[in-house]
Amino acid sequence: MKPARIPALADQAEINPRDPIPPELRDNALVSFVPMQAVSELMATVESRLTRPLREVRKGYTRFRSGDVLFAKITPC
Repeated sequence: MKPARIPALADQAEINPRDPIPPELRDNALVSFVPMQAVSELMATVESRLTRPLREVRKGYTRFRSGDVLFAKITPC
């Protein structure tokens, strides 16, 4: 008997969805920020979050929403 095919992750979930910043959010708006070291590799939880002005995190960071699954892509996270 042939083993069952494991579906590709991209067929089961949306990976790196584009989620534009709402235009009504101004640069001084406070937003949640989670540094990678705050993502627990053992418990699959966010251990802490910070609040930052949007202007500080608008570029160079990945946006995510409540309910998203996070995977660290860099070492040592």
